[in-house]
Amino acid sequence: MLPLKTDAPAGAAPLTLVLLLLLGAVFAYQLTLGPFDDSRFVDDWALVPARLWPSIKAGLPWPELVRLLSSAFLHAGWVHFLVNAWTLWILGRTLEPTLGMLAYLGLYAGAAVASALTHVAVYPDDTVPVIGASGANAGLLGAFMRLYPAARVLLVVPIVVVPVWFRVPAVVYVGLWFAIQLLQGIAAADTPLAGGGVAWWVHVGGAVAGYLAAGFLPRRLSPPPPVKAGKPASWRVGRWGDDGASGPWGPRDPGR
Repeated sequence: MLPLKTDAPAGAAPLTLVLLLLLGAVFAYQLTLGPFDDSRFVDDWALVPARLWPSIKAGLPWPELVRLLSSAFLHAGWVHFLVNAWTLWILGRTLEPTLGMLAYLGLYAGAAVASALTHVAVYPDDTVPVIGASGANAGLLGAFMRLYPAARVLLVVPIVVVPVWFRVPAVVYVGLWFAIQLLQGIAAADTPLAGGGVAWWVHVGGAVAGYLAAGFLPRRLSPPPPVKAGKPASWRVGRWGDDGASGPWGPRDPGR
């Protein structure tokens, strides 16, 4: 499920743009590297759970502590990068003006660290590098659900080769997404990421951290007004090319 847009209030998000530029710059640099150099670059800056605790016990925590954040700026391929970049843009345009730059930056960085530590707690001896901004983005999702639970989120879900979109309240979208991450994480709790894969517990830890943090952070914008009577959140499903459909970027219901 990929969010396309929300009806939550949005505004200028310069810090989000800076984060996107950093993500893009690091990914562009990775693309210039050969397989061997890219593997070495990832190993230098990614989080490797098996290295964290021994480093702390040895009294040299800073290199590994830095990797708790630097790992969030590395990506494994185009799809990995584009999905994370788009999600950051969608959520950042609401959360940055809502929280302010400083609190938003703290939320993003704190979620990245919390998500990485959650993964380490589940797989303390794993030697597979953990990379990607999905943990930080999970924190933004958790905060978004807490701050704007009734905001409608337009989702696209590919069914075979036909994309299907539908609108649901943020609490439904994030709740369903979180349940999937948690169940997948429990199922894979005894299976480290040998050979790579999805770090489910990174998503779980980031989402919980973001949801909890949102309860303490100051807000600059008020939540949107509740949906008016007679105009509930739309659960209608549409497909590309439906007769009379205005497309995924326009309203699905007359008068909206």
